[in-house]
Amino acid sequence: MGKNYSYSLLPQLRQLPNLLSLLRLLLIPFICFFIIGGNEKTYPYLLFLFFFSVLLDFFDGFLARKLSQITSLGKILDPLADKLLGLSVMISLVISSDFPIWLLLLVGGRDVMIIVSSAVLLRRLGEPKASIPVGKVAFGLLSLLLMIHLIALHPGVSLLPIKRFMAVLCSVFFIWSFFEYFFVFICAKKNG
Repeated sequence: MGKNYSYSLLPQLRQLPNLLSLLRLLLIPFICFFIIGGNEKTYPYLLFLFFFSVLLDFFDGFLARKLSQITSLGKILDPLADKLLGLSVMISLVISSDFPIWLLLLVGGRDVMIIVSSAVLLRRLGEPKASIPVGKVAFGLLSLLLMIHLIALHPGVSLLPIKRFMAVLCSVFFIWSFFEYFFVFICAKKNG
């Protein structure tokens, strides 16, 4: 049974949306390197790679729907790439700048809950659950906050009031999405 599953993943890996998700995963170490070990010369590369990664997130979902290539693998890869990118960049920013550690813990806690719940549902139902709209909004706001923090890494740029406002806004949406995902998990568990 395991062999059939692994063979069925191969065609899914060749689909463009899933390749874009894999590319996003491969960009994460480079982005983190430029955050922690970067300087003024590498700063433009950092902004480009992060912005490019966020654009890939938009395009992999858009193309999956447009090309009718929504796959089980894509339902796992896309949110995994979102979570790993967000958490990796937040950890790097906590190390190298003033990113709030409480927001890292909030987002990390929610993401661990989602990953564990998704694994339970995947095992039980045989099909991963897709992301919910409020989760996508929360990730979009987090991406914007991370971009603001990355811009503020440049000497002479502060953006402190904007960073604080966006941190509070992100926390509201992450708490909201936590309860939404919890509700989805409870309903799926009852129905499964």
